Amino acid sequence: MQTFDIRFDPALATSALMRSLEGVHLQRGDHVCVSTLYKPSQAELYTLLLVIANSIAKGMDARKERDGARAKGEYLLKDLLSQYGNAEDLERGLEREYGVEITVVTRDTEDSDWLALSSKGAEAAYGENEPDYSNTEVREPNPYYRKHASE
Repeated sequence: MQTFDIRFDPALATSALMRSLEGVHLQRGDHVCVSTLYKPSQAELYTLLLVIANSIAKGMDARKERDGARAKGEYLLKDLLSQYGNAEDLERGLEREYGVEITVVTRDTEDSDWLALSSKGAEAAYGENEPDYSNTEVREPNPYYRKHASE
């Protein structure tokens, strides 16, 4: 069992995604973790899953050739295209039938979670009725204040 991390940018061509899986022959028990900057559309996700399925097919062919049997990976993609019409079904099918777990992590969700957490922390630092002071409202500046080098 191996874990493969893939960075998926839907703006790039499918060939770039295929290059990231070049030489990878997925097999039962493997896990593919895909990270992307934003949630991919259904078409982009479907394309991503087909590229992963292609890597599964290569793995099937490599094992068949080692065993001296006829390679059947080429039929996998045809079967998948005819069986699964949407990305969710295809993802479940790959996991159920071929034992390859696929996880898609959207980084903008992670970033928004961190931003929400830091925002809550900033809200907790100030009272609800605390006034907001601008520089023009300060009547008496702090005589001991020194500007930091970065300011």
